[in-house]
Amino acid sequence: MTTLYDPTVWNEGAPPGISAALLNHIEQGIRGAMPVGTVISSFQDAPEPGFLKLDGATISRTTFEDLFDYVTDKVLIGAGKPFGNGDGSTTFVLPNLTQRFPRMPASGAGGAQGGSDASPDHTHTGPSHSHSTPNHAHTNPSTNSDGAHVHSNPNTAVASGVAEFGAGSGFLAAASDHVHAQGNSGSGGSHAHSQGNTGTGGGGTSGSSGTGSTGASGSGDNRPAFFEINFFIAT
Repeated sequence: MTTLYDPTVWNEGAPPGISAALLNHIEQGIRGAMPVGTVISSFQDAPEPGFLKLDGATISRTTFEDLFDYVTDKVLIGAGKPFGNGDGSTTFVLPNLTQRFPRMPASGAGGAQGGSDASPDHTHTGPSHSHSTPNHAHTNPSTNSDGAHVHSNPNTAVASGVAEFGAGSGFLAAASDHVHAQGNSGSGGSHAHSQGNTGTGGGGTSGSSGTGSTGASGSGDNRPAFFEINFFIAT
């Protein structure tokens, strides 16, 4: 068996002359200070004797019997648990904390895993929609109506008497007093000049409906600031 600390069983009368009960009590206290299954952190890469690095390695159930008994007793092995079953008979698998942030669960035993070390490729999209306007018309009012009226020109007049033009055998003459008359240019009743609507009413969309991305897709490092350190478990 490989453990962090294998206590010695002392017999009565063994040196240095301390009672076996006291020596065994001391041994149990030393072992209890770092019980099997305790997880510690360290900047060093290789584990100290009695520890294993939590890197997902598959290990022997017999070589690390105390640790296997611990995880079995605490129900920490199997699907959804921190320790894997291995081959189901001779091995089991350590938790893998490589490039993972430890997090304390809200309740119960730990072991749940989630997230990813890589940043996901993603886009931001909006829902399908359209921009619409209500039914409406553009109108021009009728012009004011005027009453019945005519547009007139006054008569022109020529003085009375005879007028002659020309000489010799040809002449023009007016026989009597006369006028050159011009009549009214037109008569109309009461009327108005009107203009109707300049367009028909109706509603419509100001743009086609659909969805689209609000930004280009891509990936980047969205992890929080971190400080790397190794984790080890007491065996």
